[in-house]
Amino acid sequence: MLVGKRAPIGPEAVRRMVDAVSPEQYEIVRLNHETFEAVVVKKSLLRLLPKEKLLPVVIEESNRIADDKMVLKAQINITIQVSRTVDL
Repeated sequence: MLVGKRAPIGPEAVRRMVDAVSPEQYEIVRLNHETFEAVVVKKSLLRLLPKEKLLPVVIEESNRIADDKMVLKAQINITIQVSRTVDL
């Protein structure tokens, strides 16, 4: 979830909301961005993909459709492809 700088709900209220629904399953990442103030990310997703890789992609794609007054819910699908050679 991305929270715009002028959204009707702030990052702290979003944190309380997600903690009420799913305690300790989300992380709030504060941003230094012209449109977004914070990103709320599931901790399980951050175990698969580090913030440094995930956030630029999410912000770039969201920046195309959102403005600073919005709270945007984004769904991310990750595909893991494994290729392995076995010596017989």
